[in-house]
Amino acid sequence: MAIAVDSTSKSNDTTQASSTLSWTHTVGSSLLNSILIVPVQVRDPTDANRVVTGVTYNSVSLTKIRNDAANPISTELWYLKSPSSGAHSVVVTLTASCAAVTADAVSFSGVDQTSPIDTSAGTTGIVQSSTSVSITTGCNNAMLVDSAYMKIGTACTAGASQTGKGNNYPLSSPASTANGTGDTTDASYKTLVSLGATTMSWSWTGSDDWSQSVVSLKPFVAGVAVVLPVRSLLGVGL
Repeated sequence: MAIAVDSTSKSNDTTQASSTLSWTHTVGSSLLNSILIVPVQVRDPTDANRVVTGVTYNSVSLTKIRNDAANPISTELWYLKSPSSGAHSVVVTLTASCAAVTADAVSFSGVDQTSPIDTSAGTTGIVQSSTSVSITTGCNNAMLVDSAYMKIGTACTAGASQTGKGNNYPLSSPASTANGTGDTTDASYKTLVSLGATTMSWSWTGSDDWSQSVVSLKPFVAGVAVVLPVRSLLGVGL
């Protein structure tokens, strides 16, 4: 079964001086082998403030996948298997009020329910014009999802084959920024048909710091029934 996107959502474009973030995400009905991924992006000069203490969907706690940080920004990824269908609140909670916090949510079907996380990777960069995270998947038809924070207030473009959720501007917007001031956050996803090495990336005009976290989701594979010849079952010719 191939992994398929169910629905996507994101928090408000501008979210400042907050320790919590809440918005509504809708999971489709009758999804098979579903999962919810929540990418989070945070900015604050105090490292301890940027710690995400929990993420919930419909009051059910998600599991943290990874965190990547380079002061004053960080990115995180969280997941929940078999999320409830319908429209429910996603709530992100941090240890303290931060300068900016944004987040996204993407629900999928067709994901392995025993061990949904294939692998993950992440890194940060300083004064660059693009992000790039290398990741090596361990299965065919993996779904890659990322969380990205670019410390630049211009539109950022997702890498090849990636579907971006739509830029957020937590501290300002492109129309009101110049020369790299402001911030941009986003999340994206893509399918990798054959297992192996690939990259998830973003690019923009100008140069500044960034953080990016990536996860590879493992597809659900139905059990294969072994049908023996009738003669073997009867012990004939053995």
